[in-house]
Amino acid sequence: MLATVLLFAGCRGATEVEPKPGPEGQGERKGPAGQGGAVRATESDREVAKPNQRPVVLGVWIKPDPPTGSEPIKATVRVWDKEGDKLSTRFAWFVNGDAVDGVEGDVFPRGRIKREDTLKLVVQSNDGKQLSEPREGAWKVVNGPPVITTSPPVTASLKEPLYTYAIAARDPDGDAVTFVLKEGPAGMTVNPKTGHLAWTADSASLGVKRRAVVAAKDEYGAETTQAFSVTVSEPKP
Repeated sequence: MLATVLLFAGCRGATEVEPKPGPEGQGERKGPAGQGGAVRATESDREVAKPNQRPVVLGVWIKPDPPTGSEPIKATVRVWDKEGDKLSTRFAWFVNGDAVDGVEGDVFPRGRIKREDTLKLVVQSNDGKQLSEPREGAWKVVNGPPVITTSPPVTASLKEPLYTYAIAARDPDGDAVTFVLKEGPAGMTVNPKTGHLAWTADSASLGVKRRAVVAAKDEYGAETTQAFSVTVSEPKP
């Protein structure tokens, strides 16, 4: 009887041990063949790849706020990604509900909007796998001052003492523009309608920088100023 029992025990050979449940559902994994016993599962065994979470656009701002058509509009956004992925951002601009062609970055060029328009910006962030939900902002465009589009001559000569400067300006809202001389040497004048500035240099101004300030003003009182200096030289022999 004893020989029979020993023979049976020696015939078991290499077997796999069935896993037994561990505490709190941790489970156990099978040990290598021939070693027997149960090996507790590790955290890495149970780790499952988590799905990517889309980025989030937290806020959208522009400067200046409120916007005008007199200067470029610069957008600033705040974005967040849970996985810390590198993000790219899409900008879509709209004026009165219509998409603006050729403007895709964070800067909206001047001269494309006017008073009472509605400027809207829609922003989405991309982490390379998913797009964020769109985030948008909308702003009412206010009156903008005229933009002076010319540059003045900076020298005058006693040989040809008449100094002239044809000031030109553009108003983003289509308003009529009036030109004003706010500061200048004695005798300097400007035509309020045409912007023609004139001044006769004299010997007292020789070698002196004469400062002048002109302004372009719209009918709502918004204005842009331009300051410059004129240096008078002697006539060459």
